[in-house]
Amino acid sequence: MQGFDAITGLGACRRSAPPLKCTPMKENLHFISLLKSPVSWAKAARETIRALVREGRRVSAVSLKGYRYDEEYPLAPEVRQALSRPRFDGWDVALDYPPNFARLNGRR
Repeated sequence: MQGFDAITGLGACRRSAPPLKCTPMKENLHFISLLKSPVSWAKAARETIRALVREGRRVSAVSLKGYRYDEEYPLAPEVRQALSRPRFDGWDVALDYPPNFARLNGRR
């Protein structure tokens, strides 16, 4: 997204003058992260998915296995819905423990 300073849940944003001026992004998102775990980065990922869904974004997700993974971990309805959807075309978003980045299977 050439010409933009940041890509956020709000959209593509320019810092030309405070406050940030954001253009809403309507692309679908496919979220890749450890979701079924009590660890902090998994909670951040779950809350990010919930926030995106509340914004009206279409989100699909896959839960990676990792530290303290628990297949039965309780998930919010928005996260369960994202996990049950087929993979959306659009942007791949990954939130994971940095040593795991090399194993991500997003498009290059």
